[in-house]
Amino acid sequence: MEEDQVYSIAEYCRLEKISRALLNKEWAEGRGPHSFKRGSRRFITAKARADYRRKLEREARHAS
Repeated sequence: MEEDQVYSIAEYCRLEKISRALLNKEWAEGRGPHSFKRGSRRFITAKARADYRRKLEREARHAS
């Protein structure tokens, strides 16, 4: 993974195999990966993707 890689929202959802609606729901609940805007577009960095994935994995381990 390249540290400076960035994903559009569509790319992120495709990579994570989730819908845009689910991502928007997570953000509305104060969850989800950190993102940034450039102009009118929103992006997620590779680091934010990895950080959020680790957070979800920790939560799953603690829930079982």
